[in-house]
Amino acid sequence: RGLRRQWDTLDVWFDSGAAWRAVPGAANADFVIEGSDQHRGWFQTSLLTALASGGTAAPYRHVVTHGMVLDSKGRKMSKSLGNVVDPEHLIAEHGADALRAWVGEVDVRRDVTASEALFAVARAKLKKTRNTFRFLLGVLGSDVAESRRAGETVQASDLRPLDRLLLARVHEATRAIGKAYADADAKQAAVLLHSLAAGDISAVWGAAVRDRLYCDAGGSAGRASALAAAQGALIGLLRATAPLLPALADEVWSHILATFGTEPLPANATPDFLTESPGGPIPDAWSLSDLEAAAGPALAVRDAANGLADTARKASFIGSSSDAMLVLSGPGLSVLTSPPSLFVFEDDVAELCTVSEVAYGDADALEPVAGDSLLGHTIIPSLLPAASSSAAALSVSLCRPSGHRCPRCWRHLAPTPEALCRRCEEVRPTPDS
Repeated sequence: RGLRRQWDTLDVWFDSGAAWRAVPGAANADFVIEGSDQHRGWFQTSLLTALASGGTAAPYRHVVTHGMVLDSKGRKMSKSLGNVVDPEHLIAEHGADALRAWVGEVDVRRDVTASEALFAVARAKLKKTRNTFRFLLGVLGSDVAESRRAGETVQASDLRPLDRLLLARVHEATRAIGKAYADADAKQAAVLLHSLAAGDISAVWGAAVRDRLYCDAGGSAGRASALAAAQGALIGLLRATAPLLPALADEVWSHILATFGTEPLPANATPDFLTESPGGPIPDAWSLSDLEAAAGPALAVRDAANGLADTARKASFIGSSSDAMLVLSGPGLSVLTSPPSLFVFEDDVAELCTVSEVAYGDADALEPVAGDSLLGHTIIPSLLPAASSSAAALSVSLCRPSGHRCPRCWRHLAPTPEALCRRCEEVRPTPDS
């Protein structure tokens, strides 16, 4: 009673469609984002009101459409069904970045499924990225003066092969992540970010470089190269992380300032880089260019060595890959040890493969090492891109090392069971030092 039917409604979305007129600067928005049901709703009424009021274009440059959130059974979430996952509960329990990490895991342009199990997966990946930051900060914070000196003095030509490869991969990854952000492709950005943090930096470089960082002499060329690489990886990873996981990026930046003072590492970095496009000012000398191809032979050896080491570890022959050595032989040796190969020397290949040592054998032999020391053997058909090139075949033998385990670095390079290896003996402080 007292109500009458209204015939003057033009469109229920008209008010929100004119919102661009009420918000300063909104008439030239970078993008608008809403659900797929808004193509004939807010998106259209915004366009119509802009044109009807005398404009010549839409009040936005891009439209980003996302799907609907479904429960684990594929049903639309609703209060009546009681299947709504409350984002405020997730944020309170796991933090806002955990929710952002989940958003980065799904293709938001389509309908997506939300459940505690899926949030757990995203949270685990977030933890790996955070742990990678902790490792880099710990490495650089162990000696701030040495880290700063390395960042200021080490040139691209001074970098060890593993460090050059890392920085090249960081450089290329941040460019690809920046493009994904520019394309509003959060899923692709998240995939590349996780691969960079957990893969290239942590699993490959971090696992291999620990021995050099922890056991080489302070101020040595090897440590300086690793510290310079760690700085580049830290800044590159932080730039790539900030748009998707801002809380984590802010925490890391705060730690950098607290550890290194008002002049953070590297010396020319400022907080402004957090808002710049990822893939920004990383030296061109770190560009991947031909490095991947140059590293190809050694990476093939690493893959073969990892397979042999996994088999030996499962059979309880060794505890870790550092309990073994590699013997490489065959015509492929000339490919591995000659330019443009990046990993030429035995020590560099040993570091990449995380074994105690590498020995180069007969360039004409593809047979496995004879004797009881052999733990496994395989043949790489070719170290050249042309798989049929038998002239580049390489024999890879995983063997028990000839030396004893050094109690300091755990590499089997010591002359006797109780002695240190030569490197650790030289690094060990003398009573007068």
